[in-house]
Amino acid sequence: AEEAERLEHCRRRKEVGSRFFQEGSSWRALKRYQHVASMLAYLDDWKDVGTKVEAAALRRVCHLNAAACWLKLGDWHQADTACGLVLKEEPENVKALFRRARALQEMGEYREAEQSLRKLLEIDKENKEASRMLVKLRQSVKSEVEQQRSMFSRMARGL
Repeated sequence: AEEAERLEHCRRRKEVGSRFFQEGSSWRALKRYQHVASMLAYLDDWKDVGTKVEAAALRRVCHLNAAACWLKLGDWHQADTACGLVLKEEPENVKALFRRARALQEMGEYREAEQSLRKLLEIDKENKEASRMLVKLRQSVKSEVEQQRSMFSRMARGL
């Protein structure tokens, strides 16, 4: 019963977080999601398997929602970390792959972002948003390669 009560408490906290997020209070929402994720961080000693599975799923949702908050707040590294926690348990989570790609793109990690999107599109071929982002990413990779090429040729001339 204690596990079920804890799970119910966490569900309510997550819902409060979701309301804050919808109202545009990303920071307040983030705090709720982090609270839930930390309350559900260790489930190894939970007895009821069904409750344990639900708790793990809720923890993943809170990490995903935290990633969305971090993206809104402009903290790309934290967003990437939150997505990583979800992908460790659920490697094919489309939302986590997409949010990770967005965070990586913002950090200028274009190749890694492209890998995330490719994996996402293997799972969900019809994902229009991911396809659009991939096109933009490829342009970024191309211009990055061209910049490196011109820098290297200038360096070579300088030798």
